[in-house]
Amino acid sequence: MSKSPWPPYPPCATDLCTNPACWSHGHKFTWPELVRKNGQVAKSTIEKDNPEVTVRILPPGRGGFSDFAAIVFMFSLTITAMLSMSLLLILPGVHGFLALNLVQFILTMPKHLKSCFLYLGMFPEDYAVNCARLVRLWIAEGFVKQRDGATLEEVAREYLTELIHRNLVQAELLDYDGVVRNCRVHDLMHEVILSKADELNLMQTSAKNIQCPNQTARYLSIKDESNNVSRSGGCSKTHSIIFCEVNEFPKSLLSSLFVNFILLKELDFEGVPLNYLPEELGNLLHLKYLSVRDTKVKMLPKSLAKLRNLGTLDLKRSLVRELPVEINKLSNLQHLIAYSEDYDTRQGLKIRGTLRSLNSLEKLYYVDMNAQNNFGFIRELGSLKHLRKLGITNLKSEGGNALCNAIEHMSYLESLDVISVKENELLQLQSMSSPPLLLHCLRLQGRLEKLPDWISELKCLVRIRLFWSQLSDIPLKQRNKNITLT
Repeated sequence: MSKSPWPPYPPCATDLCTNPACWSHGHKFTWPELVRKNGQVAKSTIEKDNPEVTVRILPPGRGGFSDFAAIVFMFSLTITAMLSMSLLLILPGVHGFLALNLVQFILTMPKHLKSCFLYLGMFPEDYAVNCARLVRLWIAEGFVKQRDGATLEEVAREYLTELIHRNLVQAELLDYDGVVRNCRVHDLMHEVILSKADELNLMQTSAKNIQCPNQTARYLSIKDESNNVSRSGGCSKTHSIIFCEVNEFPKSLLSSLFVNFILLKELDFEGVPLNYLPEELGNLLHLKYLSVRDTKVKMLPKSLAKLRNLGTLDLKRSLVRELPVEINKLSNLQHLIAYSEDYDTRQGLKIRGTLRSLNSLEKLYYVDMNAQNNFGFIRELGSLKHLRKLGITNLKSEGGNALCNAIEHMSYLESLDVISVKENELLQLQSMSSPPLLLHCLRLQGRLEKLPDWISELKCLVRIRLFWSQLSDIPLKQRNKNITLT
């Protein structure tokens, strides 16, 4: 019988993590072998559930950490099972070893990935992070570098995909086209992120630790401790503030934010019981990201015009129904997201003034066409040549041709959503002769005489959603096996 390439088993699993001699070669053994070295309590459970699971532990530095779990355990379980608490209880010392190796790996990551990964510590443990929100925050903080032929959001998505492939971030929810919608980090990784961020004085995740205005933490995540911030005096170097799971928001905090945190680039109030934004908002001249999603804010202050660097304005499911004319001065605005859902339809925003100055917009949804009261506004949509996503509500039949003409100028458009002013209103969308060929998602809500002919030209289209269409049949020539029709 040939000699086994594996050295003798160490006396206990802890030695696998602490004894350097154990790492000269990989070790291969079955769960019962491991359990016998660590007591009888867990043995019966493991043997009963997974009697033949094979584990291989490799030495640090062998293989890429892109398969983070494979460096420590190679077996036929998912990453979640590999890092479950039951496993860590069975193998004492593994928790500390994993944390140590993860810290070492963070230090060797490319700078752009390291910054993006550490930023995930801003969210609470076991928190499902919306990926669109995350990548826009990354962009605002300057982590994402421009690349020819791609938008910043596309590059940021590539960063996120790489973190997922390295098993550092878990994909939580996939969209219809396979794009990750939500993600999260494992509890152990979250713990390591906070530890490393604290070591670098990069992040504070509790307002209780803010003592003086010369604190150097760049990021501040506030969890239901907002009363402590107003007493803190502020952090002059803080770039990013995110409120998470805050149930009470004192009025005194608002004035403190806009006076003491004037270097802010990102201010995220999502889900906060906030009723208004004061005029002092205009003090944040460096602000690039502002979200009042899921708040009770009803209107935006006129000082919004001072935020010339603002790239994202997220008003989704807030009470804001009209944007002030000052919005026209935000020439760097790329994402304007604002709508609420009302029964079986969506309510958009009234935008006052012209759109021509907003020529950096990539996402605009939803705009209330009934509130605009003129076709000139619809025609101005055609000047937004960089749009990737457009949402229109309350469109009247007579505005259909003007909308088609505007859309023909949006060669980068990927997602289009058009909602008629009422259920029986006819959507006149037949006149488009040169549709945007990159369109992959189309949602039409309104009565249709037939599907527009130009749909058959969309080779990238993967999903069509129809509401109120009253179509009894869809011609086979308009169907495609790669298209999902709902």
